[in-house]
Amino acid sequence: MKPTLTLLSVLLFAPLAALHAADPVPLWDERVPLLKTAELPMLEDVRFSVIKPYEFKSDGYRFLHGVGLCFHKGRLYASFGHNQGGENTDTEEARFCVSDDEGKTWSEVRTIDSGEGPVGVSHGAFLSHNGTLWAFQGAYTGTMSGVHTRAYVLDEAGNQWQAKGTVIEDGFWPMQEPQKMDDGNWIMAGLKVGDGNPAIVAISHGDDFTKWDAVPIPHSKGLKMWGESTVIVSGNQITNISRYGDKAVALVATSNDYGRTWSEMRPSNLPMTTSKPAAGMLSNGQRYLVCTTTADSGKRRSPLTIAVSKPGEPLFSKVFVIRHAEFLDGPGESHPKAALSYPYAIEHEGSLYIGYSNSGDKSTRVGTGRQLWNNNSAEVAVIPINQLLADEGSLSQTEPTNAKEAAMQKAREEAELEKKYQAWVSKLTPAHQAWEKTLQAELGNFYLPIHKREKVAGTANAWDFVEDDPALPRVLLIGDSVSRAYTQTVQKELAGIANVHRAPANCGPTSTGLKKMDVWLGDGKWDVIHFNFGIHDRATPLADYTTRLQQLIERMKQTGATLVWASTTPIPDIAGKYTAESIVERNAAAAAVMQQNAVAIDDLFTAITPRLAELQKPNDVHFSGAGNEFLGEQVAAYLKSIPMVSEPRQ
Repeated sequence: MKPTLTLLSVLLFAPLAALHAADPVPLWDERVPLLKTAELPMLEDVRFSVIKPYEFKSDGYRFLHGVGLCFHKGRLYASFGHNQGGENTDTEEARFCVSDDEGKTWSEVRTIDSGEGPVGVSHGAFLSHNGTLWAFQGAYTGTMSGVHTRAYVLDEAGNQWQAKGTVIEDGFWPMQEPQKMDDGNWIMAGLKVGDGNPAIVAISHGDDFTKWDAVPIPHSKGLKMWGESTVIVSGNQITNISRYGDKAVALVATSNDYGRTWSEMRPSNLPMTTSKPAAGMLSNGQRYLVCTTTADSGKRRSPLTIAVSKPGEPLFSKVFVIRHAEFLDGPGESHPKAALSYPYAIEHEGSLYIGYSNSGDKSTRVGTGRQLWNNNSAEVAVIPINQLLADEGSLSQTEPTNAKEAAMQKAREEAELEKKYQAWVSKLTPAHQAWEKTLQAELGNFYLPIHKREKVAGTANAWDFVEDDPALPRVLLIGDSVSRAYTQTVQKELAGIANVHRAPANCGPTSTGLKKMDVWLGDGKWDVIHFNFGIHDRATPLADYTTRLQQLIERMKQTGATLVWASTTPIPDIAGKYTAESIVERNAAAAAVMQQNAVAIDDLFTAITPRLAELQKPNDVHFSGAGNEFLGEQVAAYLKSIPMVSEPRQ
């Protein structure tokens, strides 16, 4: 019989000597299945931005790691270790950026301390308290010898950091923002470099941040550690969660006296990759743990996940994906083997801000040996806390009790959706059924389930079947997700004027267009084809791009339709992902092709550019609802301005 949550709470905070040596310490509620990566829910409405991209060719820096975050007087500060040489060598510098818009955009990189002589200064933690911003940075001699922590205070008048000297020795390297405890002291989690590299905490002398007591956490000699750790504070009870140096399992130790004495560090029942974690207590009483925590990720440092408890409960019971290694729409680097690691988390005004390192495409990094270690970009994710609620209510007998049952339940839910969708399809006209069959073949694994759910729920979307009025011209819209988002506005604006259809796909790049154009055109007669390819071609060589556009135009002209090219809408500069100039270049190249072929141009780029700050989502190629309506109205107005003479339908 599995223990109840109450008993598990007791076990979590009881001295670990009371547990059998072979028993893992409970961090996860085992009545709830821990799911595999593919089964985990994905958080929505997460805002991402790039703090500092990897830019060796322009700035000469290779190593970047250990993002720290802090809000101070309305500004968001981000620090990290930065090195033009190899990781954790004496050329390391503690550096930082500042954001004045809650992390949407960032300043140039500045320096906290560049070290001196053989001393390198690296990443650390911030604390804003009583109007002063403190920085605690790990430092060492040579290559990680004599590790210690140095403190700094920001002189805001001169925008300079004042050194307060070494404040913690004993190999202490800070890993988390200091947490205030009920006894009036602050506790800061870290790593002790040396003596088996255990987890360690430092405890302040009240609000005197120049005096700290270092308390290593005991561990057995057989436990191979690299004790980068984090703490959760709940009254006098402190939970330390640490990286295992050998296995993909979270290590845990507990204290019942404000961190002065600790149980022995032990493996838990929670899988976690071998990387620094970030944990804490949200203002709503939920515990959280950011790292990579799935049933099948092993030592892989992706996806970046967050495990949460129910409010007021000590055990994690739900895991969400923050982002995957592949993140095609950005911002941030995207690569199937990218490592998303070393998270650091702070809560601010209803959101959890998570800084992390992104290794991107390692084949693009420059150097040899140690120079290639952790050549990362620094990025941040902002999560509304109301998205992190674990399911309320007690577990029932109908809920899954392990990952296999969860997968079976997911399969049942998908089967139920398919049953409802097919029941809906069965009542449609033959022409409508044929259209749905085309969508099933073309929408793919991402858009098709969304379409099915919307149809079952009775919700309209851009791919709704169009019952033609034979007295009106037929218009076909071809384009990517920007086009899809304004399709319904165009249809509304041209109601009674034209039959507006959308291609049965999120059309993507020109290469896809060449493969799928016959499917998109179908068998009907088109009077006007309004088309765009651009955002997904931002990395396509211009020569290839223009050649493919020419081939696509020749195919579409065979329909006898009037062709209208929509210029590609602007995209932001996002390091490692987008450049605004790439669209300017492709619009210019496309305009030349259109002129050669006498194709009209609906200049959406020029129309939307003056209103980007108002209508485009921050650091995103997509637009707000108002932006989509604006673009749809622009397209409709342009189509109204050209002859669209209906011909007899076959």
